[in-house]
Amino acid sequence: MIDYLLNTFKEKEGLDLSKDRRAMARLKEGAETCKIALSTQEEYHLVLPFIAEKEGSPLALDIVVKRGLFEELIGDLVESSLKPIEVALGDAGLERKDIDIILMVGGSTRIPLVQSFLEKELGQKPHSLVDPDLAVVMGAALQAGIINRELSPEDDILITDVCPYTLGVEVVDFIGNFPVFDAYSPIIPRNTTIPVTREEIYGTMVDNQEKVEIKVYQGDYRKASKNNFLGKFILEGIPPAPSFKEKIKIRFTYDINGILQVEGVIVSTGKEAGISIETTGVEMEKEVDLSNWKKAPGARKYKGIIRRAERALKQEVDPAIQIDLDELIKDLKRALIQQEDKEVLEDLEEELVDLLYDLEEEIDV
Repeated sequence: MIDYLLNTFKEKEGLDLSKDRRAMARLKEGAETCKIALSTQEEYHLVLPFIAEKEGSPLALDIVVKRGLFEELIGDLVESSLKPIEVALGDAGLERKDIDIILMVGGSTRIPLVQSFLEKELGQKPHSLVDPDLAVVMGAALQAGIINRELSPEDDILITDVCPYTLGVEVVDFIGNFPVFDAYSPIIPRNTTIPVTREEIYGTMVDNQEKVEIKVYQGDYRKASKNNFLGKFILEGIPPAPSFKEKIKIRFTYDINGILQVEGVIVSTGKEAGISIETTGVEMEKEVDLSNWKKAPGARKYKGIIRRAERALKQEVDPAIQIDLDELIKDLKRALIQQEDKEVLEDLEEELVDLLYDLEEEIDV
């Protein structure tokens, strides 16, 4: 909405307001007022007097914005919410028909387009049983009461929280008899209800291995190093034995405060070591919706190589190469959307071409 108002004023008056902080503050306030009004009426007359000056004369922004235009401006944003909905349903193991009720949260859910979009995609009318503007803060207050033991899960209310990202460790995987380094082994999948304790057992890598370094990551990439590194510790004192004979149990305990307790135990002796990690302060890489990569500037140049790589990904290839191929495709799409430098795009394209060239003898790409 702000961009539309800026462009409209620039076309009419020949002035760019984007570098005028005072004008932008007024424009933002006006756009917000207009957005709210269009949730209950078909059009809104926005007037911002004395917003700029030209040749000594004051200028005003005077425009009538219709709901249809506003919906056209936000249409892509509304439609982009479909993918997170599908991800949430998939993670929960649910289908649309399993949803009992749709509760609206946040002021923007008052927009008629948002409501009609959800009704169309989910097959039922959404409800505002709680004030959408207050729903989140009310839930936070209830959760605070439970954490402080002012509310009882047995007598008052039970609110379940989930682990927002997958938690796991770096391992050496094996494809056939060949080691694959930098592999990621999830221990607590994302959206697991917390508090939770999960554990996995791994074997030693080499003969007579005396110690193991346990590296903990947060994220969903198949390569460990692509995820967010949380911490590491050393577990020593492994008894001499052939590779894979000695077992290491790794236990993750994640609580409602975002504290991750990681313990490594030598199964044969019971010796253990561990680390405590505060995960809530970890800055995660911003998630990028890759579904609209074709609309990114310059995407046409890379469509051919990406389609070719996606075809190869659907065929039976070495799992280790499949991981690299999947990551390169995502990296190139992400770079296009984020409008990275030409050199970055060309480097990713070259890596993708080299990988596909290595696959040519195995599959038809």
